[in-house]
Amino acid sequence: MTASHADDAVCGEPSEIVVRWTPVQVDFDRFAALSGDDNPIHVDPAFSARTRFGRTVSHGMLLYSRLWALIRTRWPGCRHALQDLMFPNPAYAEEELTIAVVPGDTDADDLAITIRRVADDAEVLRGRCRLGDAPGAGANGPETSAPDGPDRDTPQQEALAVGRSAELMRLYPSAQASDFAALARLDNVPDTVPEPLIGGMFSYLLGVKLPGFGTNYLKQEMTFHAPAGFDVPLRARVTVTRLRPEKHLVDLETVCETLDGEVICTGRALVYVEDVGA
Repeated sequence: MTASHADDAVCGEPSEIVVRWTPVQVDFDRFAALSGDDNPIHVDPAFSARTRFGRTVSHGMLLYSRLWALIRTRWPGCRHALQDLMFPNPAYAEEELTIAVVPGDTDADDLAITIRRVADDAEVLRGRCRLGDAPGAGANGPETSAPDGPDRDTPQQEALAVGRSAELMRLYPSAQASDFAALARLDNVPDTVPEPLIGGMFSYLLGVKLPGFGTNYLKQEMTFHAPAGFDVPLRARVTVTRLRPEKHLVDLETVCETLDGEVICTGRALVYVEDVGA
């Protein structure tokens, strides 16, 4: 059944969504302009050519935007309470993708989500979305892990010490709501900031500020505690919680809140940093 509000029992329904979509470079550029995430790995062919990808790759949050629009269309009025995303392989411009959203057998509010490249069936996104009400702010807050002893002394560890953080303030104007809806292929214009744009703040910080240019987004977990209003300044912060230099991996805490302290989103990110500074 379809609910008009997230707390009206079950939001999901026992039917899956499968669609095809081919993103293009213009989509990457439009998402960069809307979200502020202008990491050159997405929009600069010359920079991207020096990375292991060899060309520009899609924002993970652009992929999530298309998923988000499909879920919102099928289950209108249902909030995205929890969102776990993994990005096992890159998605490139002009390569067709298959998107699938499958409600759980025993819990229709728990959605399995995947995006695959049609050409080779490689997964570019997999994860789950939980519809309904999120737990209270801080209920799933990340724990900080200390690095193992000698790892702390490598050059990368000096630049990416546990506890180091970066933040930004951003305001999403309501005038951009229709632009986002058109990019995500959503029929209705959203009345609050879409969750993928909240994720885009984290993506920008990770890819531009900390660790920086060349960061490869591997995983993002997000718990959405409250909707964010358009035309309201938001503060996003990422903080290093663990370093694994032998694998070129960095774990970070991610938080978005209003300037008066209302928590919008908490979560964790995992990034690959071998290409940083490429």
